[in-house]
This record gives sequence, C-alpha cells and structure tokens, in this order.
Amino acid sequence: VVNIYDKAKTITLTEQAGVELDQTRFENVEPGATVTAKASKVVTEADILAAATAGNKYTNVVTAEFEGGITIDNDNDDAELENPDPELTVTKTSDIPEGVKVAVGDVINYVIVVENTGNVTVKDIEVKDPMTGLVKTGDWSAFDLAPGENKKFEASYTVTQEDIDNGKDIVNVATATGTDPGDEDVPGEGTDTEEPEEQQPELTVTKTSDIPEGKKVGAGDVINYVIVVENTGNVTIKDIEVKDPMTGLVKTGDWSAFDLAPGESKKFEANYTVTQDDIEEGMPIVNVATATGKDPGGNNTTSEDEEEVTPEDAVHGFTLSKKATSRPADYRGYKEGEIVTYDITLTSVGNNDVKDITVIDVLKGVTVVPGEGYTVTGEGKAFIPVLKAGTTIVVKVEYVVTAEDTLTGFIHNRARAYTSNGDEPEKEEMPDDVPVIKPDSDDGKRGPVKTGDTNDKGLYTAMGAAALAALLASTTVLLRKKRKE
Repeated sequence: VVNIYDKAKTITLTEQAGVELDQTRFENVEPGATVTAKASKVVTEADILAAATAGNKYTNVVTAEFEGGITIDNDNDDAELENPDPELTVTKTSDIPEGVKVAVGDVINYVIVVENTGNVTVKDIEVKDPMTGLVKTGDWSAFDLAPGENKKFEASYTVTQEDIDNGKDIVNVATATGTDPGDEDVPGEGTDTEEPEEQQPELTVTKTSDIPEGKKVGAGDVINYVIVVENTGNVTIKDIEVKDPMTGLVKTGDWSAFDLAPGESKKFEANYTVTQDDIEEGMPIVNVATATGKDPGGNNTTSEDEEEVTPEDAVHGFTLSKKATSRPADYRGYKEGEIVTYDITLTSVGNNDVKDITVIDVLKGVTVVPGEGYTVTGEGKAFIPVLKAGTTIVVKVEYVVTAEDTLTGFIHNRARAYTSNGDEPEKEEMPDDVPVIKPDSDDGKRGPVKTGDTNDKGLYTAMGAAALAALLASTTVLLRKKRKE
C-alpha cells in the first residue's frame, strides 16, 4: 500500500473473512512510502463449492484505511480453486498371509477402511459386504465423512466346500456409497482375494467279506460283501455309480447315482454264491467293486477294491458199483432167453465235477438202455459228459441169457469206468455171478450143477453161498420150502 498523502499517515489493512494478515496496522507512514503485508488463506470445502459457481475462482478483497483519509478496496487478485471432487476409497485386507491357501472351515478375518479421499464431504455413507453376511463388528449404519476422514470395520468369512469345488479365487468385495453436496452418489469399492487349496478329487472303495481269513469256501457257500465308498478328496464328487458285476442283482441298498462331499461315505451290501465252476477252476474268487463319479470339472474320478476268497481244493473222485436188479422166473436161476437187468452206479465222492467218463460193461452181448445223464456209444458202452459233485448217475443195462450161459450155469458180469484223463474209480463193487439153469437138470427138483458137486436134495452148492446171496435173498422162503419136500 502506498501513502498517497503529503504527510505521514497510519494505514490499517482489513481482509475478508477467512484471510489472515501477518500485519494489519502501519503507523507514521511517510508520504509516498509503501508498506507490505502478507495474507494467507486456508481453502475450505465451502470455498471450493462457492468457487464452483464463479468459474472456480476465489476473489480476495483487501481494504486499506488511511487515518483521517479515504478507504480503498482492492479485488484484483483472484485465485483459481480446484473443482469439487467427491471420492470414497475402500481398502480391504485379511489376516491370511501372502501365499497361504485356505481350506474348508478356515476363517478369513477382514479389515475394511472407508476413507474420504475427495475434497468435499460425503454424507449418508453405507458399507456393504455381502459375502461376510452378518458376521461383522462395528457400526455399519449410515455415516458422514469429511475430506481426509476414515472409518474402520471388521468382518469374517468361513471358507465353504463350494469355494473349493469352484476352484476359483475367493474374491470378497466391500462397497461404500454416499452422497456429495450436490446429492449425487459417491461410490467406493475394495477387494480382497484369497486362493483356495488345490482341488484333489479322490474316491476310496473298501470291500470286505464275512469269510474269516484262512477259511476256504465250497460250492453253495454264500459270501456276503460290504462295500464302502468314501470321498477322501477335498471336492464334492457327484453322480457316483457303484458296480459289482460278480454279485449281479443280489444286492441291497440304493445303488443309484449319488453325491458325496469330502469325508462322506456310503455303504452297500451284496452277496455271491460259490459255484461248482469256482471250485473246478481252483483259483481265488476275486470280486472287484468300482465306484465312478464326476469332480467339479466334470472329469471322471474312479476307485476300485477287491476281496479275495480262497475256494476249497478241488477233489475229483467217483465210485463204481454194479448190481443185478431183475429176478428169474424160476427160483433156481435164469433160463435161456430171459433178460437180466443191471444198474451200473457212478457216485461222485469229491467236491468237483468229474468229466468225460466212459463206462464199459465187459459182458459180450449186453445192451445199454438209454437214460438220463449219459449217452449210449456202442455195445455195452456209455459216455457220461459230466458227473457233478455230490450226484449219482445210474447206467442201466440188459442182457439176454444165451444157450452158452446154460452150459456154464452162471453169468459172470463186470463193469469198468475211466475218464479221459485216465482216472479210475476210487472204489468198485461188482455183483456176484448170476445162476443159470443147466439143460441137463432133472425135472426141476435139482438146481444148476457144476461137475462133481451135487447132493441128494438136488441143491446146487458149488456156486457157494456168496455167489447166490445177492440174487436169492428174496427166494429164501422158497428154498426152505424145497428142503421140506
């Protein structure tokens, strides 16, 4: 300020509200002398808002008053102010160290800071953190923030199975929204990202049976199985199907497609009846169960387990017996032209089928009668494809007494049997000779005669009690009656 008077004056400076002067009064200022004062102004939000309507300019008016003189206003100094710039900044952090991956059940604790980083007040601010739900602390209701002010919030989130199944980063977004002085929305957003553990899809199948260790099973034994399917991975496996082909439809429980979360399991039961083929093969009975499902990426996840049960050792064996099944018309024996019938019986004595058995009746002229379990292959010959374990097959044969037989006085008949492997019966029982009446017998009062072997009563004894016992057991009464004569 210059003293425009021709004598010394006291000059007083006055600034407008909000402007500070380092000196306001200058005394005895010589004519033509200049005094200088420094003014300062702290720009306020109100200044910025006011300047926004005046071309973003702030006009400073200073007044100089001369003692006993005039007052001068000077408004030539305009300052340009920034535009109103409402801004909210949201910062979100967690307590999970960098590089650490989270698993199901882990709790992520968040800190959310909302700060007004603009130059005007933002009012009625609301903070939202949808992922954390209601697990939060602090006053989350609407509030105001002047420029530079901030407010802190805390929340937490528990990692779910779905997060692991998704196989993506766990991104948690917090938002803050308020209004500026012009009643316009002011948004802000903060994000925290955590990495879930790697997906490890895995199913484990465990199969057990009720057969004690070391015990062997035989044909007809029932093996009861328990199959447990467990999700031993860290992701949900869906549409799981269990297959156990050996047990077929003999099973209980719901075998349709199902889902398993990690740690979950499902049990199934099935059974299998040991067959004769199992014994014959002589190999362990291995039953395999499989489970297949889809991981979250749609890829197959498969597991299987087997249970091995040992069958009893295969024992091949059979016995052979033959007996006459017919009776002669004459109690003394058969006559020429009569038919003698025999049963050749083969019995399994092992636990395994005996295959390809050839049966031969060695008596010339014998005829094999067609029957069940065998085929006729020639004179006195039959073929048995299979003699099942624990069963019996009877081959029936017939023989017509010849004139030659009447000369010998008896029929000596035997049978043989052997397999294609050369196996023969473990035991054989053959019939006694069958008596035949000789043509030189008397009027029927004598029995069949062998040279030098008769008695007064005409009874034939040379055959011996053993030879006649089987046939004549049913004629004992008749023999006794003959002796009384």
